[in-house]
Amino acid sequence: YEQVLRAAFRREQPRFDLILLGIGDNGHTASMFPGCACLRESERLVCAQYVESQHEWRLTFTRPLINAAGAVWLLADGAGKAGILADVFGDAYQPDVWPIQYVAPHAGDYEWWLDRAAAAQLPDA
Repeated sequence: YEQVLRAAFRREQPRFDLILLGIGDNGHTASMFPGCACLRESERLVCAQYVESQHEWRLTFTRPLINAAGAVWLLADGAGKAGILADVFGDAYQPDVWPIQYVAPHAGDYEWWLDRAAAAQLPDA
């Protein structure tokens, strides 16, 4: 899959215009789960891993590919996401615990799209 991406973009660092992500109940995003080896990948664009908690193999974009995007939008909705969002925004930088904290586009736009229920435990901005 990485070869397909490199061929399609025809540049050293492929760059999507927009990547849409969600956040899981454990802080994972893009199939990058807490403590997984793919979190530390700094060269490859795509990583395959077995996710024990899900009992399945996952293929995921890595930080270099996600953070090269022109824009990254993260979508979260529902009261079930309120606690995890409060932890992610409230805790110190711990990306191995909260993989979503690794998302930091280098030159792109980064926006969170939350409904009221998901944002209920966040401090007022």
